[in-house]
Amino acid sequence: MLYPRVSIVTASLNQAATIERAIRSVLDQAGPPVEYIVIDGGSTDGAREIIERYTSQLSYWISEQDRGQSHALNKGFARATGDMVGWLNADDELAPNALSTVREIFSRGSCDVLCGACLYLDHQGGRRVARVRPRDLDLLTVDDPIHQPSCFWSRRWHERVGGLNERLHYGMDWDLWLRLARAGARFETTDHVLSVYHVTGTNKTAVGGEQRNRELYGLLRQYNQGQWRLLTELAYRLLWPLKRMRRRQPRWLYQNLSNVTRTALLVGLGPLFGFDRLRRCTHPFS
Repeated sequence: MLYPRVSIVTASLNQAATIERAIRSVLDQAGPPVEYIVIDGGSTDGAREIIERYTSQLSYWISEQDRGQSHALNKGFARATGDMVGWLNADDELAPNALSTVREIFSRGSCDVLCGACLYLDHQGGRRVARVRPRDLDLLTVDDPIHQPSCFWSRRWHERVGGLNERLHYGMDWDLWLRLARAGARFETTDHVLSVYHVTGTNKTAVGGEQRNRELYGLLRQYNQGQWRLLTELAYRLLWPLKRMRRRQPRWLYQNLSNVTRTALLVGLGPLFGFDRLRRCTHPFS
């Protein structure tokens, strides 16, 4: 059987502590060689020298200043020639044999976007496997259930929708999934663990704060109209502040106040928006 070719892009900036682990996780994959492209943003911490050691095994690499992660990734995807593509952050890694699974599923011709499971590891030794269910994808305009390093998609579809939006710093992956779905790409899920995500406390999701919340709020406003636009406003301006109230002191007072108010809103508004959609609408915000 002729398996599809895979292209992986890694964007890196001053990640000497983790970049070699990411590189090795790609190069050590079983099966045909992967087209691996590394775009470094001009690292000064020794990451560039680490990347240079793998020059002969990389399809392309460069170290120069860029306009941010989305721009760096787009530079890499512009050089990709594989049938399917994905990106791996410099602080994550592919699971062993992940690409063999990806090639096999794509070779069936039944999907354009593959959403796999992801193993999350934290610095205290905690671990959990998070999976994507087909029903989760029905709520993609409310919450992003897709684990980015475990997602792979058709290069043809990537080019059709125009790649990543370089104006986005936090939600460029979610925006890409939404544009692929809107354009008609076929999504499929697998329970196979395809990547390992290292939760360090310094990941962009963890440190983005209000800037990240505002960006994702804008994304939700863009992709939701009518009553779903109303749900976006409700989530950002009322339900999320109520959820965040639980952190205030004294905890016993604000937790109870938050719980009672949010439960009343869920019960009252659930029939209008759908209970699961309403329950998830605050998930994007941190």
